[in-house]
Amino acid sequence: MEGDPTEGALYPFASKLGMDRATEQASSPRTDAIPFESEHKFMATLHKSAAGKEALLVKGAPEVILEHCDRQQAASGQAASLDRAHFMQASDRLAAQGERVLALAWLENPGVKVGSLAPTDLPKTLVLLGLVGLLDPPRKEAIEAVKECHGGGIRVTMITGDHKLAGDR
Repeated sequence: MEGDPTEGALYPFASKLGMDRATEQASSPRTDAIPFESEHKFMATLHKSAAGKEALLVKGAPEVILEHCDRQQAASGQAASLDRAHFMQASDRLAAQGERVLALAWLENPGVKVGSLAPTDLPKTLVLLGLVGLLDPPRKEAIEAVKECHGGGIRVTMITGDHKLAGDR
């Protein structure tokens, strides 16, 4: 995998859902994107199918994505009322287990202008697809640094800052 490790972790997940990366990219190529930046805590991609339908796909911090959703997608594929409290509790549970949590949402035919998509263009009418919890293994250099500290009798506490519960682990 070359590029963003989060993207790399999501590809096997999509594959388990029966999606094929090459097929998806060919059938609905990306036409624009809002890259991830820590200031807005999400990324979005705009895609257009051969049939001319557009879809905005969004992933990011649950508290940010949920603020932009007004409904959730049910198992039937239909949109239903958003149970914001349920998803925030689920997000907190995953974070308390040490997982990095992402919310996934989308919007069909978002009506955004291609070529100048910006963070302020993110609609407040997204449909929440769900949450994903990722295990974020420590980097090799972090493992070495902790070993060195332990060898010197130093007790180590790691705080990532990714989630408000990160300090509770």
